[in-house]
Amino acid sequence: MKECPKCELVSPDETALCDCGYDFRGGSLHSRRRIRKLAREIVKGVFGVAAVVWLLAPIRGFGLVVLAVSTIVILICALLVALLAD
Repeated sequence: MKECPKCELVSPDETALCDCGYDFRGGSLHSRRRIRKLAREIVKGVFGVAAVVWLLAPIRGFGLVVLAVSTIVILICALLVALLAD
């Protein structure tokens, strides 16, 4: 039996890939999960910036366009985070 260093799940010796994505053969997260995690972090960063822009956008003039665009970006980011969830 071997224990995953990432999630501490105990798996049989013949297991090559842990449920959390850790690759026992190479000693790293499975590349697909690693890419998904990185993409999720990037989307969260874009979400954060769009949220700050949304909060600081003035209510009149050009600010309404900024408010509308940042709202759309926030909604798209929320959808992407949900789609990229494990």
